[in-house]
Amino acid sequence: MGNCFSVQCSLDNILIRGWDSTVGQANYVCKLKEILPTLSGALDELKARRNDVQRKVDLDEQRRLRQLDEVQLWLSKADTMITETEQLIADGPKEINSLCLYGCVSKNCLSTYKLGRKVDQRLQDIKDHMSKGVFDKVADTHPAASMILRPEERTIALESTIDKRVSML
Repeated sequence: MGNCFSVQCSLDNILIRGWDSTVGQANYVCKLKEILPTLSGALDELKARRNDVQRKVDLDEQRRLRQLDEVQLWLSKADTMITETEQLIADGPKEINSLCLYGCVSKNCLSTYKLGRKVDQRLQDIKDHMSKGVFDKVADTHPAASMILRPEERTIALESTIDKRVSML
């Protein structure tokens, strides 16, 4: 007799996983009304943090300190996130108005789903970026200017005149 190979797969597990996935995806549409104000609040916090960091940078630059590259990168990314998030929030009311059936079905489901997913992802991105925006210092002293030593060159035409003047002294 040979070896017997058997695979058992429970239909219940497949159905449960499929259902969980479908419900998870549907939450992007159903929770859009709730999550947009949360995103708006997170955006306000990001703007406040960006303004605070920028104010510290401006003060340090007045003291002739140089902004750290890490801080410059954070501020740049914050500005980009703010612009993109404001656009997402502006698109929100149009999608919310297209919701029906207790807010879980949309006239344009794919568009609303995509916006809901973007809003959820952006909320996570803002939270992550905010946690990276705590700096002990935002600027540092300028490095000392490098000096280039050049060999002394004497002028050829005036050499004899200079030697006469030096010998007279």
